[in-house]
Amino acid sequence: NSGEIPLHVAAREWGCGAESLRMLVDAFPRSLQSQCDKGNFPLHCVLSSLHYDDAAKEQVDFLLNADRDSARRSNWKGELPIHVFTEYFPRRPSPALFEVLDMVVENFPEALDTFDDRGYLPLHAACAAENTLELIGFFLDKVKTAVLPKTRNGDLPLFLAASAGYRRDDCEHLAIAREEFDGTFHRQLLGHSRLCRQRIRPDRR
Repeated sequence: NSGEIPLHVAAREWGCGAESLRMLVDAFPRSLQSQCDKGNFPLHCVLSSLHYDDAAKEQVDFLLNADRDSARRSNWKGELPIHVFTEYFPRRPSPALFEVLDMVVENFPEALDTFDDRGYLPLHAACAAENTLELIGFFLDKVKTAVLPKTRNGDLPLFLAASAGYRRDDCEHLAIAREEFDGTFHRQLLGHSRLCRQRIRPDRR
């Protein structure tokens, strides 16, 4: 009922390496461009799973080379694979996760400046997901101006981070990054300080 074909299932299952994917693609090459009922392509499926080991890196490498457009294909929500990857990114990432992230960004650098249907850049998704400050730092290092755009609901990355429960120090990191591009932002931040104090959990570590 999910509309998945074998390649979708293999892409998100533990233990299915690149060779398994290659066999499925050889048998049905068009499967690389197939979407499930959620509109996800095979690369979305790999990056939404939580088994990030050498086998997963091999899967991503295979899909990126077998379909050079895989990193720029969006699902029904307008989400690129990097948006989905960001939403599932764990709080305690291994170095291998950032290697996978680098692979995806290298294949399609414009993904960092691409909005989904909610008006989220990958940085917005990272802030809203409350996963790890390291991921926010990764996106800020790549595209510093990503702190500027608002979502369709009018939320800056800073406000999403405050709502998600990031620590005050973490939110200040985002505020400082934005201050570099907009000197008036300090007044805007003060206007939302009460909201941040209410939303940021004091026990967040």
